Amino acid sequence: MAPAGTPPQIVGQLAGEVERAAKTPAFAEQLNRLGVDALGSTPAEFATLIAANIPLWAEAVKIAGVKQE
Repeated sequence: MAPAGTPPQIVGQLAGEVERAAKTPAFAEQLNRLGVDALGSTPAEFATLIAANIPLWAEAVKIAGVKQE
């Protein structure tokens, strides 16, 4: 993730570095210990995943009765 408005070339560079790091055995092992799967998706794929999960989490918040302050 990066702040809104981050230039696309910077987002691409960050994504490439994260992907490179995720492919190293030590990093992948650490993520695995934390229960995290390294997906290695592109920024566009990640944005699609986040957008697809918004309704799921909105429903979870509704069920939990969380109120906006």
